[in-house]
Amino acid sequence: MGIFSVIFLILDVILGVSIFVYYIINFKEVNSYFKYGAVLIGIICILELISGALGMVNIALSGVIYLKSIIMVCIGIHLSSKTGQVDIPLIKKLFRKGEGETINVRNYIISTAAVILGSVIFSYVLFKLTSPSMSQMIKKNLLDSTSFSELTSAPTFQVLIELVAISIAEEITFRFVIQNYVAKIFKLEGKKYWIAIVFAAFIWALAHGNTLDPEWVKFAQIFPIGIALGGLYKKYGLESSMFAHAGFNVIMSFFAVGLIRM
Repeated sequence: MGIFSVIFLILDVILGVSIFVYYIINFKEVNSYFKYGAVLIGIICILELISGALGMVNIALSGVIYLKSIIMVCIGIHLSSKTGQVDIPLIKKLFRKGEGETINVRNYIISTAAVILGSVIFSYVLFKLTSPSMSQMIKKNLLDSTSFSELTSAPTFQVLIELVAISIAEEITFRFVIQNYVAKIFKLEGKKYWIAIVFAAFIWALAHGNTLDPEWVKFAQIFPIGIALGGLYKKYGLESSMFAHAGFNVIMSFFAVGLIRM
Protein backbone atom coordinates (compact mmCIF):
# COMPACT_ATOMS: atom_id res chain seq x y z
CA MET A 1 0.00 0.00 0.00
CA GLY A 2 1.40 3.39 -1.04
CA ILE A 3 1.83 6.43 1.19
CA PHE A 4 -1.15 8.19 -0.44
CA SER A 5 -3.44 5.28 0.43
CA VAL A 6 -2.18 5.14 4.02
CA ILE A 7 -2.78 8.87 4.57
CA PHE A 8 -6.25 8.56 3.03
CA LEU A 9 -7.23 5.66 5.29
CA ILE A 10 -6.21 7.61 8.39
CA LEU A 11 -8.09 10.74 7.36
CA ASP A 12 -11.06 8.68 6.17
CA VAL A 13 -11.47 7.09 9.61
CA ILE A 14 -11.18 10.44 11.40
CA LEU A 15 -13.68 12.12 9.08
CA GLY A 16 -16.01 9.12 9.10
CA VAL A 17 -16.29 9.08 12.88
CA SER A 18 -16.65 12.87 13.07
CA ILE A 19 -19.41 12.99 10.44
CA PHE A 20 -21.25 10.09 12.14
CA VAL A 21 -21.21 12.02 15.44
CA TYR A 22 -22.50 15.09 13.59
CA TYR A 23 -25.35 12.99 12.20
CA ILE A 24 -26.31 11.66 15.64
CA ILE A 25 -26.30 15.16 17.14
CA ASN A 26 -28.44 16.58 14.31
CA PHE A 27 -30.47 13.41 13.72
CA LYS A 28 -33.94 14.96 13.46
CA GLU A 29 -32.95 17.91 11.25
CA VAL A 30 -30.81 15.80 8.92
CA ASN A 31 -33.49 13.14 8.41
CA SER A 32 -36.04 15.77 7.38
CA TYR A 33 -34.32 15.75 3.95
CA PHE A 34 -34.82 12.02 3.46
CA LYS A 35 -37.03 12.33 0.34
CA TYR A 36 -34.29 14.20 -1.53
CA GLY A 37 -31.71 11.62 -0.58
CA ALA A 38 -34.02 8.81 -1.67
CA VAL A 39 -34.44 10.36 -5.14
CA LEU A 40 -30.72 10.90 -5.68
CA ILE A 41 -29.69 7.47 -4.44
CA GLY A 42 -32.57 5.96 -6.40
CA ILE A 43 -30.88 7.28 -9.54
CA ILE A 44 -27.64 5.51 -8.54
CA CYS A 45 -29.59 2.31 -7.86
CA ILE A 46 -31.20 2.42 -11.32
CA LEU A 47 -27.82 3.02 -12.97
CA GLU A 48 -26.27 0.09 -11.14
CA LEU A 49 -29.19 -2.14 -12.07
CA ILE A 50 -28.63 -1.23 -15.72
CA SER A 51 -24.88 -1.81 -15.47
CA GLY A 52 -25.33 -5.10 -13.60
CA ALA A 53 -23.23 -3.90 -10.65
CA LEU A 54 -26.11 -4.26 -8.19
CA GLY A 55 -26.19 -8.02 -8.71
CA MET A 56 -22.61 -8.34 -7.53
CA VAL A 57 -23.43 -7.93 -3.86
CA ASN A 58 -25.93 -9.39 -1.44
CA ILE A 59 -29.35 -7.69 -1.59
CA ALA A 60 -29.42 -7.06 2.17
CA LEU A 61 -25.94 -5.54 2.06
CA SER A 62 -27.01 -3.36 -0.87
CA GLY A 63 -29.92 -2.05 1.19
CA VAL A 64 -27.58 -1.02 4.00
CA ILE A 65 -25.21 0.68 1.56
CA TYR A 66 -28.01 2.62 -0.14
CA LEU A 67 -29.52 3.67 3.19
CA LYS A 68 -26.11 4.96 4.27
CA SER A 69 -25.85 6.85 0.97
CA ILE A 70 -29.30 8.43 1.47
CA ILE A 71 -28.19 9.60 4.92
CA MET A 72 -25.03 11.06 3.38
CA VAL A 73 -27.15 13.11 0.99
CA CYS A 74 -29.27 14.33 3.91
CA ILE A 75 -26.13 15.30 5.83
CA GLY A 76 -24.86 17.16 2.76
CA ILE A 77 -28.08 19.16 2.42
CA HIS A 78 -28.03 20.00 6.13
CA LEU A 79 -24.38 21.09 5.96
CA SER A 80 -25.11 23.18 2.87
CA SER A 81 -27.83 25.06 4.73
CA LYS A 82 -25.46 25.70 7.64
CA THR A 83 -22.59 26.90 5.45
CA GLY A 84 -24.74 28.95 3.07
CA GLN A 85 -23.87 26.85 0.03
CA VAL A 86 -26.04 25.68 -2.85
CA ASP A 87 -27.25 22.11 -2.38
CA ILE A 88 -29.26 20.18 -5.02
CA PRO A 89 -31.31 22.87 -6.83
CA LEU A 90 -32.36 20.71 -9.80
CA ILE A 91 -33.67 17.84 -7.68
CA LYS A 92 -35.43 20.22 -5.31
CA LYS A 93 -37.30 21.76 -8.24
CA LEU A 94 -38.97 18.37 -8.73
CA PHE A 95 -40.65 18.86 -5.35
CA ARG A 96 -41.05 22.62 -5.35
CA LYS A 97 -41.84 23.83 -8.86
CA GLY A 98 -41.32 27.52 -9.36
CA GLU A 99 -39.36 27.81 -6.12
CA GLY A 100 -35.72 27.57 -5.21
CA GLU A 101 -32.72 29.17 -6.81
CA THR A 102 -32.88 30.58 -10.32
CA ILE A 103 -30.41 28.83 -12.62
CA ASN A 104 -28.80 30.51 -15.62
CA VAL A 105 -28.97 27.50 -17.91
CA ARG A 106 -26.51 28.88 -20.47
CA ASN A 107 -23.81 29.63 -17.90
CA TYR A 108 -24.53 26.34 -16.13
CA ILE A 109 -23.93 24.32 -19.30
CA ILE A 110 -20.87 26.34 -20.37
CA SER A 111 -19.23 26.09 -16.94
CA THR A 112 -19.89 22.36 -16.65
CA ALA A 113 -18.63 21.71 -20.18
CA ALA A 114 -15.51 23.82 -19.50
CA VAL A 115 -14.62 21.72 -16.45
CA ILE A 116 -15.12 18.51 -18.43
CA LEU A 117 -13.04 19.70 -21.39
CA GLY A 118 -10.32 21.25 -19.24
CA SER A 119 -10.03 18.09 -17.10
CA VAL A 120 -9.80 15.83 -20.16
CA ILE A 121 -7.16 17.97 -21.88
CA PHE A 122 -5.09 18.30 -18.70
CA SER A 123 -5.25 14.54 -18.05
CA TYR A 124 -4.38 13.71 -21.65
CA VAL A 125 -1.31 15.95 -21.65
CA LEU A 126 -0.18 14.74 -18.21
CA PHE A 127 -0.45 11.07 -19.19
CA LYS A 128 1.28 11.68 -22.52
CA LEU A 129 4.20 13.31 -20.72
CA THR A 130 4.52 10.75 -17.91
CA SER A 131 3.39 7.47 -19.61
CA PRO A 132 2.00 5.92 -16.40
CA SER A 133 1.15 2.25 -16.07
CA MET A 134 -1.64 0.57 -14.16
CA SER A 135 -0.63 -0.31 -10.59
CA GLN A 136 -0.14 -3.97 -9.73
CA MET A 137 -3.04 -3.88 -7.25
CA ILE A 138 -5.53 -2.51 -9.80
CA LYS A 139 -4.23 -4.83 -12.50
CA LYS A 140 -4.71 -7.86 -10.27
CA ASN A 141 -8.20 -6.81 -9.18
CA LEU A 142 -9.29 -6.21 -12.77
CA LEU A 143 -7.79 -9.45 -14.05
CA ASP A 144 -9.63 -11.34 -11.30
CA SER A 145 -12.97 -10.01 -12.57
CA THR A 146 -12.46 -9.69 -16.33
CA SER A 147 -10.33 -10.88 -19.22
CA PHE A 148 -7.21 -9.10 -20.45
CA SER A 149 -8.83 -8.46 -23.84
CA GLU A 150 -11.57 -6.46 -22.13
CA LEU A 151 -8.95 -4.34 -20.39
CA THR A 152 -7.37 -3.36 -23.68
CA SER A 153 -10.59 -2.56 -25.56
CA ALA A 154 -13.08 0.30 -25.56
CA PRO A 155 -15.38 0.43 -22.50
CA THR A 156 -18.74 -1.33 -22.76
CA PHE A 157 -22.09 0.39 -22.21
CA GLN A 158 -22.35 -1.28 -18.79
CA VAL A 159 -18.93 0.05 -17.78
CA LEU A 160 -19.87 3.58 -18.85
CA ILE A 161 -23.09 3.45 -16.81
CA GLU A 162 -21.15 2.23 -13.77
CA LEU A 163 -18.67 5.09 -14.20
CA VAL A 164 -21.57 7.55 -14.06
CA ALA A 165 -22.89 5.91 -10.88
CA ILE A 166 -19.44 6.07 -9.28
CA SER A 167 -19.14 9.74 -10.22
CA ILE A 168 -22.42 10.58 -8.47
CA ALA A 169 -21.44 8.63 -5.34
CA GLU A 170 -18.01 10.30 -5.14
CA GLU A 171 -19.45 13.80 -5.51
CA ILE A 172 -21.88 13.15 -2.66
CA THR A 173 -19.03 12.04 -0.40
CA PHE A 174 -16.26 14.47 -1.26
CA ARG A 175 -17.94 17.66 -2.48
CA PHE A 176 -21.29 17.54 -0.71
CA VAL A 177 -20.35 16.09 2.67
CA ILE A 178 -16.60 16.37 3.35
CA GLN A 179 -16.19 19.78 1.72
CA ASN A 180 -19.14 21.29 3.59
CA TYR A 181 -18.32 19.50 6.85
CA VAL A 182 -14.81 20.99 6.89
CA ALA A 183 -16.25 24.41 6.02
CA LYS A 184 -18.71 24.23 8.91
CA ILE A 185 -16.31 22.88 11.53
CA PHE A 186 -13.61 25.45 10.75
CA LYS A 187 -16.05 28.27 9.94
CA LEU A 188 -14.74 28.72 6.41
CA GLU A 189 -17.14 31.35 5.11
CA GLY A 190 -16.91 33.57 2.03
CA LYS A 191 -13.55 33.35 0.29
CA LYS A 192 -12.28 31.06 3.04
CA TYR A 193 -14.60 28.35 1.68
CA TRP A 194 -11.94 27.69 -0.94
CA ILE A 195 -9.82 26.14 1.82
CA ALA A 196 -12.53 23.49 2.22
CA ILE A 197 -12.59 23.00 -1.56
CA VAL A 198 -8.83 22.42 -1.64
CA PHE A 199 -8.99 20.06 1.36
CA ALA A 200 -11.79 17.97 -0.19
CA ALA A 201 -9.84 17.82 -3.47
CA PHE A 202 -6.77 16.69 -1.52
CA ILE A 203 -8.71 13.88 0.19
CA TRP A 204 -10.28 12.86 -3.11
CA ALA A 205 -6.86 12.72 -4.77
CA LEU A 206 -5.50 10.59 -1.92
CA ALA A 207 -8.45 8.22 -2.37
CA HIS A 208 -7.16 7.45 -5.87
CA GLY A 209 -3.76 6.39 -4.55
CA ASN A 210 -2.20 3.10 -5.65
CA THR A 211 -4.03 3.12 -8.99
CA LEU A 212 -1.17 4.21 -11.26
CA ASP A 213 2.57 3.74 -11.30
CA PRO A 214 4.19 6.14 -10.49
CA GLU A 215 1.62 6.92 -7.81
CA TRP A 216 2.19 10.69 -7.84
CA VAL A 217 0.85 10.96 -11.40
CA LYS A 218 -2.70 10.08 -10.34
CA PHE A 219 -2.50 12.57 -7.46
CA ALA A 220 -1.23 15.27 -9.83
CA GLN A 221 -4.15 14.53 -12.16
CA ILE A 222 -6.96 14.30 -9.62
CA PHE A 223 -6.08 17.14 -7.21
CA PRO A 224 -6.60 20.12 -9.59
CA ILE A 225 -9.67 18.46 -11.12
CA GLY A 226 -11.10 18.14 -7.60
CA ILE A 227 -10.59 21.87 -7.05
CA ALA A 228 -12.41 22.61 -10.32
CA LEU A 229 -15.31 20.32 -9.32
CA GLY A 230 -15.45 21.95 -5.88
CA GLY A 231 -15.65 25.40 -7.45
CA LEU A 232 -18.37 24.23 -9.82
CA TYR A 233 -20.38 22.84 -6.90
CA LYS A 234 -19.96 26.11 -4.99
CA LYS A 235 -21.45 28.08 -7.88
CA TYR A 236 -24.20 25.80 -9.21
CA GLY A 237 -24.82 23.00 -6.73
CA LEU A 238 -24.11 19.29 -6.51
CA GLU A 239 -25.74 18.24 -9.79
CA SER A 240 -23.29 20.37 -11.79
CA SER A 241 -20.22 18.70 -10.27
CA MET A 242 -21.89 15.31 -10.82
CA PHE A 243 -22.45 16.07 -14.53
CA ALA A 244 -18.85 17.28 -14.91
CA HIS A 245 -17.38 14.33 -13.03
CA ALA A 246 -19.45 11.82 -14.98
CA GLY A 247 -18.63 13.47 -18.31
CA PHE A 248 -14.93 13.44 -17.49
CA ASN A 249 -14.98 9.77 -16.43
CA VAL A 250 -16.86 8.65 -19.54
CA ILE A 251 -14.64 10.55 -21.99
CA MET A 252 -11.38 9.53 -20.29
CA SER A 253 -12.43 5.88 -20.32
CA PHE A 254 -12.03 5.93 -24.11
CA PHE A 255 -8.57 7.50 -23.92
CA ALA A 256 -7.29 5.39 -21.01
CA VAL A 257 -6.41 2.33 -23.13
CA GLY A 258 -3.99 4.35 -25.24
CA LEU A 259 -2.60 6.50 -22.41
CA ILE A 260 -2.10 4.02 -19.55
CA ARG A 261 0.27 1.10 -20.04
CA MET A 262 -0.97 -2.28 -18.85
